[in-house]
Parts: sequence; structure tokens; C-alpha cells
Amino acid sequence: MKILILTTSGFAPTHTDKLLSQIEYINSFSDIRAVIKKDYELADIEHLIMTENFDCVYPSTVFQFSEDRKNILSFNKVLFQILEYHKQAYIGSEIFVHMLLNDKALTNIRSGMSLPSLLLTKIFWQKRNKEALKYIDKAPFPVIVKPNTLAASLGISKKSIAYTCDNLIEIIENQFNGFPNISEVLLEHYLEDAREFTVSVTGNDKKILCSATAMIPKKEKYEIYSYTNKNTKEQERTLKYSSDISLPIKLSLKKRAAYLSKLLCTRDYSRFDFLMDTNNNIYLIDANSLPSLGTNYLLEYVNQQLVTPKQIFSLILLVFCKRMNIPYPKCKNNLPDEISKLLF
Repeated sequence: MKILILTTSGFAPTHTDKLLSQIEYINSFSDIRAVIKKDYELADIEHLIMTENFDCVYPSTVFQFSEDRKNILSFNKVLFQILEYHKQAYIGSEIFVHMLLNDKALTNIRSGMSLPSLLLTKIFWQKRNKEALKYIDKAPFPVIVKPNTLAASLGISKKSIAYTCDNLIEIIENQFNGFPNISEVLLEHYLEDAREFTVSVTGNDKKILCSATAMIPKKEKYEIYSYTNKNTKEQERTLKYSSDISLPIKLSLKKRAAYLSKLLCTRDYSRFDFLMDTNNNIYLIDANSLPSLGTNYLLEYVNQQLVTPKQIFSLILLVFCKRMNIPYPKCKNNLPDEISKLLF
């Protein structure tokens, strides 16, 4: 089995020690050969697909970057168009799913379990500012102002929270100026006292594996999981991961994640981030169709020693093989029966 793996060293880097160790693991099997291409240009990717016979492609990033790779420009639908045009099988959801989940406001509307929010377009803010100011006065304060179409928590920090309309105006301006390629921002109600969870979903149809993880603040109060926080060494972050969640909450989170995976038509693997208020109401704050296969992915099963961190990508690959109805590679034999029964 020959696999092309596309990684990036830009924002939300996927060319990491964790993924490289997972690739090294699958390459230890005689029937798999994984080829890694980091920061590859689209023309070079297309040429590779046209000239080499890959059984599958793993596109671990979905964004176009600036030439210096310091800024995310937009969702990279061209990459997925190339894969579709050349009838190249790939791991992950279809292009239409990526496009939906890349739009936080549309995902919120479809999910039916989001916090109160307003969407503000850049053109309305700039061309009809008087009316826009009246519009944002209806914002569900306090609000957090998010770029509507950027991932990896870009633009999300304590500085993104507005408590008054005057404060909100300044934050909106800062977001549009800081991310000149975005065309709208989401003004989402901010829960000041909340618990955050993330649930990964691996598999397709009814055969799925859900893993719930809690984000535990190292300080007394909940703190935003910002882009800066995510790209800090784990021991230095203000939050830590834990699979120690009460059973009723865990079941409720998994039920919602499984429902969302089916509703939003995610494929092979996905991740859903939730907030829970003091009354145990659960709200979706982000849906990710290409989550990082890092520490919090499948943490629940890693902690139970049913899956090792190095096996995570091989599990995603096996799910892909099942969907495509192609023979399983030898790495399937290394899975415990408990995992095989749930997925295969």
C-alpha cells in the first residue's frame, strides 16, 4: 500500500514529532510505504498524483498560506478539487464538508446546538457602518469575536472578548485588520464560567469510536484555549487534557458528537469541541473535519492502553480501507480485540 502524506510547517503545523512517529510506525510494516511531502506546492502535488500510483492521500492541512507561510489566506479547496478531478482516493471528508465546517456560522446553524451569536460581514461593516453599529448593539454580551473562516483558534484570545459595544467596535476593527483575507466575523456569546471538552469521532456509519477529552484549567477559572496556547509546549499551557469525565457527561458528549458526525457528513475522522455551562447545558463551539492527530485525539483509549499514540494514524488508515473496501494492511493485526470489534 502506497500513501502520500501532505504536511505543513505553517500555522497549525502538522509536520510534528507526533505525526512523524505515527508514520514511522506504519512504515515498519512490509506492506505499507508512506511518502511525506512537507509544504509542497499544488502543482507538485498534482504532478505526483498524475505520475505515481498512490493508494491514498492523507491531506493533513486544508489551508492556503502566504508565500512566507506566516499567514493563512483561505480554505484550500483547490487541493481537494485536484484529488477529486484525478479520482484520487484520500483520507477524510469530502470537499463540501470541509467547506461547511470551515464556516463557523453555517456549521452553527446546521448543528442546532450553538451559543447565541451574530454574523457580521466585512462589506456591511465597511459600506453600511451606521446600520452595522445598530446591528452589533444586539450582540449577546459578553461576546467573543472570532474570524468566521479560520481554524486553529486564530484570532481567539482574551483580547477578543467584548463586554460593551464600544469595546466590541475596537475588537471588530482589530480582527478585520489583523486578518485582511477574512470576509466576516462571528460575534458569539462568551461563557465566563464554563468547562471545555473535545470529542474525536473515528470511523464511518454506525461503526465509530468516540473519545471524550476534558480541557482542565491549571488555574481556578476557565481560560480560553487560544492559538498561542495551542502552540506552546504542553507543559507550559494553561490547560491540560484529561479523559477523566463523569459517565453521564461522557455519554452525553459522545451522543452529540456521533449525531453531529452523521448530520454534517464527516468521513473517516473528525473532532467536535463543546462548552458546558454551570447548568450542564452543552454547546458546540467548533467542528473540525481534519483534526490534528496529537495528544488529545483518542486520549481516552490511549489512557486505557487499548491504542498507543503511535497507532493513531494507522487506525485512521484502517478506517479508510474499510470505507474503500480494500484489503486491510498488516497493522490491523496489532489492534486489540476491543477496538477491532467497535470499528470493524
